[in-house]
Amino acid sequence: MKQNTSNGSSGSAATFTSSASKTQDIRKNIVILSWCPDPWGGCEVLWFETAKCLLADGHRVAVIKSCVDFEHDSIKELTGAGISVEDFSADKSDSVDRFLKLKPPSWIVPFRHRHRLHPDFSRQFFWLALRLEELKPDLVVVSQGGNFDGTEFAIACLRLNIPYVLISHKASEWIFPPDHVREPMANAFFGAQKVYFVSEHNRELTELQIGTRFPHAEVVRSPVTTPVEQPLAWPETVNERYRIATIGRLCPQEKGQDILLRVLAQNKWRERPVDVSVFGRGEYDNGIKGMAKLLNVENIRFAGTTNDVTDVWRSHQVLVMSSRAEGLPATVVEAMYCGRPCIVTPAGGSAEVIDDGNTGFVAESATAQGFDKVMERAWLSRDKWEAMGRQAAIQIRRLVKTDGGRSFAAKLIEVCNAR
Repeated sequence: MKQNTSNGSSGSAATFTSSASKTQDIRKNIVILSWCPDPWGGCEVLWFETAKCLLADGHRVAVIKSCVDFEHDSIKELTGAGISVEDFSADKSDSVDRFLKLKPPSWIVPFRHRHRLHPDFSRQFFWLALRLEELKPDLVVVSQGGNFDGTEFAIACLRLNIPYVLISHKASEWIFPPDHVREPMANAFFGAQKVYFVSEHNRELTELQIGTRFPHAEVVRSPVTTPVEQPLAWPETVNERYRIATIGRLCPQEKGQDILLRVLAQNKWRERPVDVSVFGRGEYDNGIKGMAKLLNVENIRFAGTTNDVTDVWRSHQVLVMSSRAEGLPATVVEAMYCGRPCIVTPAGGSAEVIDDGNTGFVAESATAQGFDKVMERAWLSRDKWEAMGRQAAIQIRRLVKTDGGRSFAAKLIEVCNAR
């Protein structure tokens, strides 16, 4: 996607022009609350594309996000188009006294950090509540990087009697809320007008973790932003060696890079003509490189980040993702759009878009043993990879569309109008 880094006077900002057919009386005021531990992540794509569509339809949009980098191209695109973006993570000390004059401390039911908010988070939370009262939104969209990390935002909306929807972008098998936080988390989900998950796997796992069904739940897909209309040409092997890529934040507890390294450390993979490229960065960069050195995995290179995923797939034949926790990985969708088969774990929604043995390979479990088996199956079928990639490109275009932001914007307005 071409990013607009202007101040809104030219380029893609023109696509945000309000529709002349929209009238003032149906204009909605939408606030997006995004919790993401990084300046930008895959969980931001859905609300980002949706915000642009809402603005183009004449609605008001404001964004409150954690860890804002105001020099990031996507943030500059929003602000250049006239969308207000505020940093939830910034120091809010000046807002506390003003807030407490309006609301007593007991107004909030805190449950972060063993049922007590961290003092810094408390100041931010008080500011958020005050800001929401000032903005007076018709609807708040709470976008969670995981499936529980935005529940404080939902509690604020409940206390202010502001309608909201929840989006969960990831669920982790090892996170089960203890009793003292399970009830407020359940209240956060049931208090929402709608709850959205990016995969059926995430919906079912979240219901299991809370211990109840969500009759108002729905699965939505993040829009595809890979700029390819047709699958890319199949890359030839270089010096008769196959090239495999893994793309994602360097975070072993979620992305499972240690699982992949344990598989590659086996003698059979040392002897095979395979090179593995690792794209991504994170706070575990040196730790993962240390793992590779400890295990003496030599057929791997750490390639850093990339701004052009299509460039990766012009030179690599297969995506490998050994994740322990996912939503629906954008990297899987992008690789399939480019015509590449994927080797994945059952974490998140990967198995919902991959036909095992036909468009990719799905492991039985997110363990070294389970991933060893699926990697072996994939290797024995390497003569079929190109044909599987062609089928993957066809299948993913049926399941995940490029207009996900447009369709989700329509769902949000339906929620507003139903009240």
